[in-house]
Amino acid sequence: RLGDLNPGWAVDPNRISSPIPRLKSNVRLRNAPYCMQVRGLRARRGPAALYTLVRASAESAAIACYLTDRSIDVRERLRRNMNCHLDALCEQINLLSPFSVPDAAPKVAHAQEKIAVIGRAAAQHGFRFHKMDGWRPAYLGDRPPKAMNLVDACASQTPGFGATSQRLLSSVAHAKLHGLSRFLMHALPGPGGSDAGDQPGQINASASSLAMELHAGPLCAASLAEGMCWFAGWDIDSIAPAITRMRHTWGRIAGVPYMWPDPR
Repeated sequence: RLGDLNPGWAVDPNRISSPIPRLKSNVRLRNAPYCMQVRGLRARRGPAALYTLVRASAESAAIACYLTDRSIDVRERLRRNMNCHLDALCEQINLLSPFSVPDAAPKVAHAQEKIAVIGRAAAQHGFRFHKMDGWRPAYLGDRPPKAMNLVDACASQTPGFGATSQRLLSSVAHAKLHGLSRFLMHALPGPGGSDAGDQPGQINASASSLAMELHAGPLCAASLAEGMCWFAGWDIDSIAPAITRMRHTWGRIAGVPYMWPDPR
């Protein structure tokens, strides 16, 4: 719990390093069933929502992969986890500060005190603490990587694929006109030459095109499963066949055969 943080938070790194990857994994797994609707797309299901879901899932998986990276030591893992805590606390401050309701100010002050505690403990353990700068969150050591870089490292062994996918997913989620334009097509004439608005047209998307553009989702999910198995000491052999089937199935729908080694 964040409320339990004190100057000794680095004594037992497992108290800090375990909950966040599991939480991010849970977010990813909860979104997975909805993302899989790409296999049976219908216009009424709203394909724009698939981009939003896959983006959230991919970014959550990427953060979990970043925290469970097997190439880092305990100290670096602890720093990364504490930066996630700081990011959440600063986000809480940013969200609540504009409000004038009575409950807002005490919550902001409480979050600020938690940040101060982390900052004091960081100095004691040799971490450089960077204070919150406007809307930018506080952090320890080097500035945390952006979501685009995290997804790029998690999605594929091909450099740039994950970053490009994240930009595409974000463009649909944030740029309203651009996002809507991805699903527009020429209007169909109505019966007898009537107004085209009277005639519903098929949405300009297909299972193959969506699977292609959302491919980062299942790739990040596979990386997450492999990372969590290593981090938690689980036996990956029991889920390896399912991961392989998911990769091949998604690749077949997208028209991009999966060619990477099976999970280990």
